[in-house]
Amino acid sequence: MNKDVLFYNDLGRQGKSTLAYNFYDFQRQRNIIGKYITNDIVNISFPIKKLVGEKEIVSITAGEEVSIDTDDFNIFDFGGYLDNRVVSVTKHVKYIVMPISYVSNSELKITAKTIKALIKYNSNIVVVFNKTKKTKINRGKEMLNLLFEAHEIDTKNIKIFVVNESEYMTRLSDLEQSIFDVANASKGDSAQLNKNIIPQLTEIYNYLNI
Repeated sequence: MNKDVLFYNDLGRQGKSTLAYNFYDFQRQRNIIGKYITNDIVNISFPIKKLVGEKEIVSITAGEEVSIDTDDFNIFDFGGYLDNRVVSVTKHVKYIVMPISYVSNSELKITAKTIKALIKYNSNIVVVFNKTKKTKINRGKEMLNLLFEAHEIDTKNIKIFVVNESEYMTRLSDLEQSIFDVANASKGDSAQLNKNIIPQLTEIYNYLNI
């Protein structure tokens, strides 16, 4: 059964690649080795080729068509304009993960419009309030649901998760380690990460494996 996942948002700075790479490593630590496919490598702020490995990463250049190997497990990390390549991957994958680093309603409005455009191709959409202050989560969810109603979006298959704001989620470019590697390397970091971040990520990633 196809369990490929697309991490996508046409907005930048939403933490898309950080979530995608941590999912890749979550799978790898369970001996599931797949391909990491991205059209956004120039905008990834950490050394993704080094972390994933040259053999397992596929970088799609501007205008290049996407070739999907259905024998592999694939994680797609796509950014930029919602073009035919994004649509083709959307049709193929089991889930689409859309992170929102919620600061203002503008991010929600753009994300709701993107979901409206994608849901006709694949209704299994996962929204992640990512790097978002705890005090803004409930307001963000309320506003997003109002936008879903305004756009007449069927939310039956849309799942919403939260990953709290944390310095660990912004340090991947410095540490060059996944959240799970950081926790495995230090008891102190493990204690901190297992309070919120690792349980939150694990909940999302286990859902993507259903």
